[in-house]
Amino acid sequence: MARDDRSRNNSGRWVIAMGRFEFRFETLLKLRYADRRQRRMELAQALQAEWILDRQIAELAAEEMETRNRCCAAAGPGRVDVDELLDIHRYTAILKARAELLRDQQARLRAEIDRRRQILVEADRQARLLEKLKERQLEQHRADESRREVKELDEIAQRTSVRGN
Repeated sequence: MARDDRSRNNSGRWVIAMGRFEFRFETLLKLRYADRRQRRMELAQALQAEWILDRQIAELAAEEMETRNRCCAAAGPGRVDVDELLDIHRYTAILKARAELLRDQQARLRAEIDRRRQILVEADRQARLLEKLKERQLEQHRADESRREVKELDEIAQRTSVRGN
């Protein structure tokens, strides 16, 4: 072992410096983390858009229900305002068309959310793969350093015992 890895401490004993672990793919791992964060944000944006769309659909359904109630009231007993009934029916048709459009958007958005989920799952898998590789390499490095340290200590002990005799 190189003498650069050994030095004496204040008490005159040998201290063995452990080699520094460097993960060759650290930059790639950081890129994978950044990609995963980006994919999470994209999924969050799509989920927020879904929430907004669901709220719009609920508001539209409530408005349609209110319009039906107005229609029933306008067509009830007594004097009937035909122009008002026609306006209500036209407005109901507009609401139904808008609801259909929102349902189409909702279906497309759900497909987009599923796609973004799959992309996030893949980005997470890629990051975890590199994390596991880093962990295995770190464990291997520690084992190698431990073996090196034992070997170095054995050499020191052998030299000390030879000098002592």
